[in-house]
Amino acid sequence: MIDEVWGPEPAKTAAASLQNYVSRLRKTIGTDLLVSQPPGYVLRVDPERFDLARFERLTTEARGAEPRERSDKLRAALALWRGGALEDLAYEPFARDEIGRLEEARLAALEERIDADLELGSAGALVGELEGLVEEQPLRERFRAQLMLALYRAGRQAEALEAYQEARRVLMDELGLEPSEELRSLQQSILQQDTALGIAAATTIERGPDRRTVTVLFCDLVDSTRLAAELDPEVYRGLISRYFETVREPIERHGGTVEKFIGDAVMAVFGVPAIHEDDALRAVRAAREAQDALADFPDGALEARIGLSTGEVHVLSSPGQDLHVSGAAASVASQLEACAPVGGVLLSDETYELVRDAVRAEPIDGAWRLDEVLADSPAYARRLDAPLVGRERELERLRGVYANACADKHCRVVTVVGEAGIGKTRLARELVKALREEARVLVGRCVSYGEGATYLPIAEIVRQAAAEHSLAGIRALLPEEEDADAVAQRVAELIGIVESPAAPGETFWAVRRLLEAIARDRPVLVALDDIHWAEPTLLDLVEYLGEWGEGPILVVCLARRDLLETRAGWGGPTSTGFVVELEPLSPAAVGMLVQQLADEPVDPQVQEAIVEHADGNALFAEQLLAAALEMPDLMLGKPPSTLEALLASRLDRLDPRELGVLRRAAVIGRSFSPAELDDLAPETDTERHLARLTERGLVDPLDDRFRFHHILVRDVTYRSIPKAERWELHELAGRGLDRRDGAEELVGYHFEQAFLYLKELSGPEEPARRLAQEGGERLGRAGIRAWKRADAPAAVNLLSRAVKLLPNAYEFQCELGTALRASNEVDRAESVLLEAAEASEPVTQLRAQIELAFVRSLREPDRVGDLLEVASVAIPILEAAADDRALGRAWLCVGHVRGGFYCEYAALEEASIRAAEHYKRAGWSPSTALDNLGTALFYGPKTVETAVAQCVQLLLEHEGDRASEANIVAWQGGLEAMRGRFDRGRGMVARARAIYQELGLESGAVDVCGRVLAAIEMLAVRPDRAAEALRACCELVQRLRQTPLLATRAGALAAALYEQKRYGEAETWTDLARRSAGADDLDAALSWQPTQARLLARRGALVEAEQLARAAVESVRRTDSLNRYADCLLALADILRIAGDEAKASTVTQEAIRLYEGKGNLVSAKQARASIPDAVLTE
Repeated sequence: MIDEVWGPEPAKTAAASLQNYVSRLRKTIGTDLLVSQPPGYVLRVDPERFDLARFERLTTEARGAEPRERSDKLRAALALWRGGALEDLAYEPFARDEIGRLEEARLAALEERIDADLELGSAGALVGELEGLVEEQPLRERFRAQLMLALYRAGRQAEALEAYQEARRVLMDELGLEPSEELRSLQQSILQQDTALGIAAATTIERGPDRRTVTVLFCDLVDSTRLAAELDPEVYRGLISRYFETVREPIERHGGTVEKFIGDAVMAVFGVPAIHEDDALRAVRAAREAQDALADFPDGALEARIGLSTGEVHVLSSPGQDLHVSGAAASVASQLEACAPVGGVLLSDETYELVRDAVRAEPIDGAWRLDEVLADSPAYARRLDAPLVGRERELERLRGVYANACADKHCRVVTVVGEAGIGKTRLARELVKALREEARVLVGRCVSYGEGATYLPIAEIVRQAAAEHSLAGIRALLPEEEDADAVAQRVAELIGIVESPAAPGETFWAVRRLLEAIARDRPVLVALDDIHWAEPTLLDLVEYLGEWGEGPILVVCLARRDLLETRAGWGGPTSTGFVVELEPLSPAAVGMLVQQLADEPVDPQVQEAIVEHADGNALFAEQLLAAALEMPDLMLGKPPSTLEALLASRLDRLDPRELGVLRRAAVIGRSFSPAELDDLAPETDTERHLARLTERGLVDPLDDRFRFHHILVRDVTYRSIPKAERWELHELAGRGLDRRDGAEELVGYHFEQAFLYLKELSGPEEPARRLAQEGGERLGRAGIRAWKRADAPAAVNLLSRAVKLLPNAYEFQCELGTALRASNEVDRAESVLLEAAEASEPVTQLRAQIELAFVRSLREPDRVGDLLEVASVAIPILEAAADDRALGRAWLCVGHVRGGFYCEYAALEEASIRAAEHYKRAGWSPSTALDNLGTALFYGPKTVETAVAQCVQLLLEHEGDRASEANIVAWQGGLEAMRGRFDRGRGMVARARAIYQELGLESGAVDVCGRVLAAIEMLAVRPDRAAEALRACCELVQRLRQTPLLATRAGALAAALYEQKRYGEAETWTDLARRSAGADDLDAALSWQPTQARLLARRGALVEAEQLARAAVESVRRTDSLNRYADCLLALADILRIAGDEAKASTVTQEAIRLYEGKGNLVSAKQARASIPDAVLTE
């Protein structure tokens, strides 16, 4: 080494200097890499860290590979070069031979890469590069042969022959030699237009049909008819040919493809065969240059009009056939051309949006007239005013929330919001990485097609948490929980492991209890991705966890801003969580991100371009880096306004077989397995293609599955699939899921999509009918399950889609009608039920008529009689048909009328018992029927003691059914208050309210508990507290537009206000109750008439007051409500006292006391007795 460095006469210090250099080198690269070994030193380095070794490996692997893979590997090999080989040793004798060898290897790799690209049909795009190489290497004949071939295949035969003549002149001038046999043979083949010259392009892998967004250019010559008439035919033909060439040249130079010539019109497409992220700008530049060239036409200026339009098209091209592009963009471009000014260019709105910062244009009749294309301007100017921040502050904030959750042992919810690709997932991963050692991490993802599939993210979380996907596996997560069996059962029902009726609302409670149990061992971090696609019920669950979850639990939600638009209160003052919004990254942060993402040092110029074009978007930076590493010689342009164009350009460069795998995966969803891919098309090389896609950063391995690196990759890939293929792939995906017992929501989704695409394409009727049938049945069954667990939003979604596929699925229509009514979509519910009532099958028709009558009873006055008649007539017919579900609904409706309107509570009790029995037989929770039963026991004729005993028995019979427990225990609390046990009653109402809130049942927590608590406080002579509870009830039913219920609640509130001597307010509420009630609503009348009579008496209208009070008494005599009968008598007694007739008042009061005592209402009886003078009592 001393001889090589210092020559034959080294300095005396040479040895010491060499050792010093070696020492410094070791400090730089590591002592283990440079070791002493006689007679000197050995550099031991991993070949993959040595650029020459990597270059030689890649070039070796490229030999014999398919054209696409060969091109990619050679590009990667050539990207390792950072200038000349051993450039700093160029004048050292020992390096000269090696430098020559390495340079030859580089040029050979470049030639092979160009050969591969020629095989892939990229002739036109290679011309510029080859012209530069020929200028650099004028004597290298292979570059000249490749240039000739590229020009010929690009349709430029004359230029190809000129390239040969230029090669001959150079070789003769420089070397005195004729071109080689290869060049001469190629020249002859071009002259003869030998078809063999096109074989390479024709035998590349066929580009199948696809869908893509392109920009269409339509150019038409002005006044061509006059020219044809004035010129000789041959002269005119020559002029038109030169016109075509003039227009073609800028189109092809900017990467466009001339699809066809139509008379004297030219139609070109930008985005075919290759997609570029700036296709729209390329089209605009080509249009402007074409107009400029026509203005300088050699034969005199020619005038033309040009229209440009951007949109989605269907592309079809087969070897040996012309390109075919179909879609609205072509028609719009033609229409714009017709409207363009002579010599001008007209842009569609879509095209202008993609180039607005690179042009000056004026709006004109719904389009844009192009005035100027700005030189060297990108399609989008950088927003220098946008705030650019890093992620350290957000990460620290998330860690702070986690620390609070651990310290307070209470669940916290935080939502990270930002545009697609801004870095939400990356931030969440950093948090997971920081907490993984101390916290249990569980991840759930919402899918874009998951409408109706409410709890799929929860199912994913359970799979991660449980050792096995079974009821026993879930039970094992709850080792110390008293209610472990109930929680495990509910969770298993929720995620579809077991099939059994679940009480409405218990899903929230069960999920919370499961997470709390898991958090007993160590903190839990739950990450929910893409919740902007979540069903409303899942969002409700997240907010519920934030309010009620106990333990060190952090729920991190990731969402686009769409969530805040559809759920305006999310993260606001009334929400249980808060929002962290991500702003674009700073240039420094993007640069750091690029360095971290790269496996090797990034060329400073490439990194600078990525930082500039990423515009603060982490995914932009990531994808631009991937594109730069895959195609190092690709000049990165400014990305378009959406990430789709950038991703589409990346996907377009994939090997067609890899793209085929990616398309099949896109149909399956965000995550997929190789087996699922094989369901769509068995492929022997699936694993290899997935490995390549993983290398490219498009998919990530995930245990035994794979996942799209970003959902946008999946979306762009999916949209590129022709609809004729989509329907077949969706059907295959559905069949595969069905074989694997997949969730019916997803199986139904795939069949639904297959049907919709097939129908849109006017495909065969029989396959379409079959798909609609199978998809509708599965969506319908999934909707029924959602409805059984009281998940109304999911039920409405799934059942709506089911009935669209199965117009005559009247059973599903009936359930949809009830779910819509419960969701307060009453107009739509009535429309659906009207259609179902047309069913030819009598039982289904009856069920629909019952539901329709029920809906109308809530909206139209005096319609409850119709409902009672329909239900009563239907019951024997339904009994004969043994339809328990319909019978349960019919008996509920009977009870609804008898008790809720006619105050016949024994009839309500009987109807409720019958309804509950039928509900249980049909596999539905009886909780709704038990609520009605509790109402009957509270208001009806049964004594308090008997009613309480019955409540106790019902609680034993329905132990574990928490919704039923709440419905029973609330009314039991009211009964206990009648015996003077106010605190016990309040406690039971509080217990019921807690259950309702845990289950997310607002009506129960507010209305049921509010009415019972108000009754308790009135008994306890605390009318102010009663009024407070009843105001909440009124606000709820007003918001839900439940007018009949408002009548009774408003009447009760008026009574509480009267007891507080707030007569003006009481008058307002009695008036509202009167206006809200129907003529057949005795329940409402008995709520407001007694108070209104008292108010009339207070105003001195004694005759009118007594008449109204006696009318109320006569009405209540027809009922079996002892308490309400007694209440009306006491109102009459008050009026008689005001009128001065104490004797009659006392007689009426004593009758009321007997009724109270008959009910067992000891408190009211005692209060009534206190209103009678002692003298009267003595008598």
